[in-house]
Amino acid sequence: MALGIQMPGEVEKKERSPVWEGSTTMVYAQSGEELSALVRRLYLKVEELVGAMEKMNLAEYIHLLNRPGRLLYINFIAGVARGLGIAVGFTLLGAIGLYFLQKLVLLNLPLIGNFIATIVEMVQARIQSPGY
Repeated sequence: MALGIQMPGEVEKKERSPVWEGSTTMVYAQSGEELSALVRRLYLKVEELVGAMEKMNLAEYIHLLNRPGRLLYINFIAGVARGLGIAVGFTLLGAIGLYFLQKLVLLNLPLIGNFIATIVEMVQARIQSPGY
């Protein structure tokens, strides 16, 4: 037993009663000083856990889970915003891409100009076909 902590499988000393008994360890204090050191360490760990829980906004999350209607509403609004963002973003990227393709056609580069002209002819033929 090191530092007053008994691990599972170690022999328990009978002359002291445990200060704290957890699921896997029992803590023994040999003096008042050791007890205050253990309490201090426990207090620091509890403060650390409280800080971590506050950073995670755990209370607000649990409150949200207890109100499923609000959770659905928030997720619906988030989905609509995400969909609009994707639509607007794709439109802007497509417009920018078409703008640069127009500039490439105006430069009349031999390889790229012929490729783009072929694509334009295919699109025009498809539009003029009776099945369109």
